Amino acid sequence: MCGDPPSSGSGPDALVLHRVTQPSDPWLGPAEALYRGSFDRRERRESLSEPMPNPHFHLQGVLWHGTLAGLVTLWRFEGFVFIEHLAMRPEMGSGLL
Repeated sequence: MCGDPPSSGSGPDALVLHRVTQPSDPWLGPAEALYRGSFDRRERRESLSEPMPNPHFHLQGVLWHGTLAGLVTLWRFEGFVFIEHLAMRPEMGSGLL
């Protein structure tokens, strides 16, 4: 199971998108584990923290009840957004969200 840093959601059915902006963010470790387990090394970077200095890059943790359920990496530019990676923990599928 991915690590469970403190929840930033509220309410019993909280679905929260949490932007990870620093390597020190407690959600980066669990997101990295999901990322490495979801994408072949040819489809991913060495680390999700590599593009963090670029202001166009967004790493969003998908939090469900205070647990990392998934992640989205995207690039936000003027006029469009490019979604690079989307991954969900396998046990979170089949209508659990």
